[in-house]
Amino acid sequence: MVYGQTAAELSKDEAIKKTIVSKGGDIIDCVDIYKQPAFNSPLLKDHKIQMRPTVSAREIFGSKSNASSPPPPELQQEWQQSGSCPEGTIPILRNTRRENATAAANFAFHPFPNGSLRVEDGSPGPHYAYAVATCTRAPYHGIAADIYVWDVFAEPDGYSANYIAIGGSGDRHHEPPTGQYPTDLPYEIVAGWTAYPGRFGDTLPRLFVYWTNDGGASTRCYNLDCSPGFVQTNNKVALGSYLTPPSTPGGTQTFVPVTIHIDNVEEKWWVSFALEEIGYIPAFNFPMFYEGLANVFGGLVAFTSSEFTSTQMGSGYLPSAGIGYTGLIGNYFAINSNGVRAQDPPLGKIVTQPSCYDYGDIGYLPAPGAGYYIAYGGPGGEYCDGTSP
Repeated sequence: MVYGQTAAELSKDEAIKKTIVSKGGDIIDCVDIYKQPAFNSPLLKDHKIQMRPTVSAREIFGSKSNASSPPPPELQQEWQQSGSCPEGTIPILRNTRRENATAAANFAFHPFPNGSLRVEDGSPGPHYAYAVATCTRAPYHGIAADIYVWDVFAEPDGYSANYIAIGGSGDRHHEPPTGQYPTDLPYEIVAGWTAYPGRFGDTLPRLFVYWTNDGGASTRCYNLDCSPGFVQTNNKVALGSYLTPPSTPGGTQTFVPVTIHIDNVEEKWWVSFALEEIGYIPAFNFPMFYEGLANVFGGLVAFTSSEFTSTQMGSGYLPSAGIGYTGLIGNYFAINSNGVRAQDPPLGKIVTQPSCYDYGDIGYLPAPGAGYYIAYGGPGGEYCDGTSP
C-alpha cells in the first residue's frame, strides 16, 4: 500500500489547477481528477472513473435527508466560503500540519469493538473507548444516518470519532445467526466526522472516510492517503475539511447526513455526504466484499495516556444531559440486500467505559419516515482505559 502524494509533489507534476486559502486557514488544492493520489498505483493505470453509482443515495432515500429531514442549510465546509473547484478537479486539503503529526496520526480505527480490535505493538496504548449501537440483521448493502456535529476537545495523543460503519468478512458462506455479533470483520468502511489533532493539528470537526481490508493490521486508509485507495468523484467536498457551525448546547443543532452503500452492478462501495456521492473504493481492494455482516454507529475515542483522558466524545455531554446537549446520531437506516432502505433497530450496544462515555436509545421519532435515534458521548475522565481505581 502506497500513501498519497504531498502537496509539493502534486504541485511539481502540475496536477493542481487552482488553490483556495480559506479564512480559517485551510488550504485546498483543486487537483486534476485523474491525478488524485489513488492514481499513483499502477493498478489504476487504465482505470476509468465511474462518476456516479448505478443507483445513487438520493435515489435510495428520495429527496429528503436519509428519511425525514433535509440537511441543515447553515452547515457547510468552511473552505467553501472562499471559493470552489472547477469541473474535472477534486478539492484536496493541503495538510501542512501533517509534517508535525504525532504517532497518533496513523492509529488503526477499529470501528467494531470486539471484532477487529487488536492490541497495538508497543503497549501501553492506544486504548479505545466505545459507545455504539450494533446491528446484525445481515446481509447489509449499506448504512445511512445523520451525525450531529459538535466542537469537542481531543488530546494530542488520540482522537474522537463520530461515525457509521459497515463491516464484512469477504466470505459469502459466513453468515452468523441474526443478532450474533461477528468476531472477525477484516473489511471495514467508516465515514463521519472526527476531532483528530494528531492528523490535522487542531480539534475542529472534520469530515473523514476510513477503510481497511485487513482489520487495520497494516492497511489504514484515511481519506485519500492510500494508493490504490478511495477514488473521489465530487468537486465540492474536501475530505478532512472542517464543518461549521457546530451544534450549540441547548441551541441550534447541526448534522451531516452520511451514507455508505454498494453499487451492486459495478461492485464498488460508495460514500455520500448530504446525499451527494463523494467517491468510491475500487472493487479490487475488497475481494468478495459484496455485503456487510454488521452495521455500527456511535462514538469512539482513542488515547494513549494511562487511565485518564479528557478527550470528549459526541458533544462532550453524557446522554443523561438530554436532547439538545448530548451527542446524537439519528435517522439510521440499513440498506438491505435488495438495495432498499430498511428499518433496523439496533440489536445491541457496546459501552466500554460508561462513567466516561455512555449510550442511550431514543428510538423512532413520531415524524413520518423517521429512522432510529441514539444518544451517546461524554466528557472523558479517570479510568477510561477500563481499569479500576
